[in-house]
Amino acid sequence: MRMNSSGNAFEFRGADSSSRRWTGVLLALIVLLGAHLRLDASLKTIIPYPVRADAAKYFSYAFNLRHYGVYSQEPTFAADESVRAPKPDAIVAPGYPAMLWFFANAAPTGRTVLNIALVQALLGTLMIPLVFATSRRFLPRVWPLLPALLTAISPHLVNAGIYVLSEILFSFLLMAAILCMARQFSRTQGKLLPVLSGILIGLAALTRPTLQYFLPIMLVLVLPLLRKQQSWRQAIWMSAGFVLVMGPWLARNMLVLGAMSDPTLTISTLVHGHYPGMMFDGRPETLGYPYRFDPQVAQMSTSVGAAINGIWARAIAHPGEYLEWYLVGKPLAFFSWSDVAASREIFTYTALYSPYYDVPFFVASMALMRATHWAWTILAALAVAYSFLRKPVRGQMADNQIVLRMLASVWVYFLLVHIAGFPISRYNTPLLPVTYMLAAFALMKIVRWTMARASGSAMNKHGA
Repeated sequence: MRMNSSGNAFEFRGADSSSRRWTGVLLALIVLLGAHLRLDASLKTIIPYPVRADAAKYFSYAFNLRHYGVYSQEPTFAADESVRAPKPDAIVAPGYPAMLWFFANAAPTGRTVLNIALVQALLGTLMIPLVFATSRRFLPRVWPLLPALLTAISPHLVNAGIYVLSEILFSFLLMAAILCMARQFSRTQGKLLPVLSGILIGLAALTRPTLQYFLPIMLVLVLPLLRKQQSWRQAIWMSAGFVLVMGPWLARNMLVLGAMSDPTLTISTLVHGHYPGMMFDGRPETLGYPYRFDPQVAQMSTSVGAAINGIWARAIAHPGEYLEWYLVGKPLAFFSWSDVAASREIFTYTALYSPYYDVPFFVASMALMRATHWAWTILAALAVAYSFLRKPVRGQMADNQIVLRMLASVWVYFLLVHIAGFPISRYNTPLLPVTYMLAAFALMKIVRWTMARASGSAMNKHGA
């Protein structure tokens, strides 16, 4: 490994034209494999009533925006006759409905859902080279192919695209933002990349508000690793890009609703996620939906303050149970292979048929990913620990170390957000590419350490 002439970007010895060519061929095959899985799943999976629950809300926003010019979740597309203009709200962020706007010329049909799934299959396929390109910023030789392959065959990422849900668009925007940030750290004098990073983070936050507090984490955990003047410059330009995207949405809410955001989702996330073991009073029949059995849920859901106070009172009454839930139970639930709300482990809504039921390669790839799921998660956790245990020296950390710290910060941020909120594993799907990249780094370190130990032992034995 050596520094290039600019003193920033790292290159790896041995990366000759032949190895690069073979790496390109293998990447192309992996992308084609990922595209095949996603297209086949989109074309052949049968979901009864696919536009329901959250999917119906997303489509309602798109439909009302297109036909009434009003951003509202009222299901006017399901009305038998024309209705009055719906009442505006801001319960759901507008990123995903903005994409659905192109498909909302009429009430959704099977063809509408298929078209949406095909677009999402394309976005899911494009994520694979994004993962590879990001991995090349901190992994040598052929190692970036590993997270690309895992992203390609992950059944959760494949199936995420078959629903009218925001996972794939959010995942794509998150990966695009991560790659842009990875590139900006080696071009610290420019303005375009930091602004673009801020814009992409903003677009991802408008798709899922989960990411709306991420920028301060970057400013605290990653940018201080750069030289002081460079870190301030990048912080300012990233913030400018973020505000450029988020500003109009917040201004709209103030003008139309008199508040910058609707706290409904925040309240429900806090309340629904605080039940230890996802059960009310430990009763098995409440598993997955404890709030439906809680007589105090309405009182706790009146405001964010009421939610926090109600949760705190219960935690004080049962400190051991709640401490274990928040420090152990929630992380395990968030990173788990499946959750109580899933159908047949990997389906958000029940599928009458899927290639994962009987197509050999689909079945085999799912079995492989299930068997190795916790291995990748544990390896990722080791990489996160490695990144934060390294003592940072401002302005002296190599690009690959900064990219590793950035990925570790993303991983920790998602974990903390879902420890505070609702920890079902479906919300972990957009984080899977980051997990795979971190896991590949830890595995590479372990392999190199093992080989070095073996080589050292062989030399000692030979010398003896």
